[in-house]
Amino acid sequence: MTGPRPAEARRKALAGSAAKDCAAAVREDIDVEAALGRIPGFIRLDKLESSKGRCYRLDLSGVGPLFVKVFEDEGKAANEASVSSRLAGSGISCPAPFAVEGPVLVRAYLDASTATEELEAALKWGDVSSAARLCAKVAGLLADVHALDSESGRGIVVNDLNLRNFLVAPNCGLSIIDLAEAGFGEQAKDLGALAVHILTHKPEFTDVSTMMADDALYSYFERAGTLWDASNILWGFGEALKDASARRKRPELPELAAGYMSHLRTRTEAMRRRAHHGAQD
Repeated sequence: MTGPRPAEARRKALAGSAAKDCAAAVREDIDVEAALGRIPGFIRLDKLESSKGRCYRLDLSGVGPLFVKVFEDEGKAANEASVSSRLAGSGISCPAPFAVEGPVLVRAYLDASTATEELEAALKWGDVSSAARLCAKVAGLLADVHALDSESGRGIVVNDLNLRNFLVAPNCGLSIIDLAEAGFGEQAKDLGALAVHILTHKPEFTDVSTMMADDALYSYFERAGTLWDASNILWGFGEALKDASARRKRPELPELAAGYMSHLRTRTEAMRRRAHHGAQD
């Protein structure tokens, strides 16, 4: 059995140094950016926009760019490292961490845009087909994540799921990120959250967003190979809607979504009839 290639070993060693130096800076309440600037081979450091901790792109000589994330607490860093490693080890497209130290996680930097950005671009150009395919692809990847640990709709969940949890590479490959909140729970809420984010993408609750949400649901259950009870799907959507309403301070969301809730009930029954007839063919 051969060990890691020299370049890969050096990259992981530098990632470990970055994690340790950054974590020490956090503990000592000194400038994190200055600490990262002292890493051997330092070229440049760019702060990235993020609502979930401090994030940086770290460029070092001779290795690919690194992504450095400073979490609010060590538990979130450890959880993201654990879940990401498990997904990556199971063949799911998810960047595994190179190093984690205290509240700091370091992994490869992915040159990609978020699914939110890709969806906005497609809709801006009126490319509804591409937008719908993207939503379906995201749902398929979510089904793969859930399938790692699922029994009757309970198992691994992403939690706080939205389209920014997914990165689209230039070659259209899709990866899942931001798993600090992942845990065990009702997977219908994850799927419901995805539907809510699609439906509330501006402009909200249109025929186009309804079609995209439908495509996501079909893709999820087609990939999963099983269909939940309609009551479970509706419950997940309702719970995700309540969470979004509270988090965004938009009490009108449940009322705005009432039409889709009725539509979802009809669509779910249609999917179940289709699955039943298919099983008898």
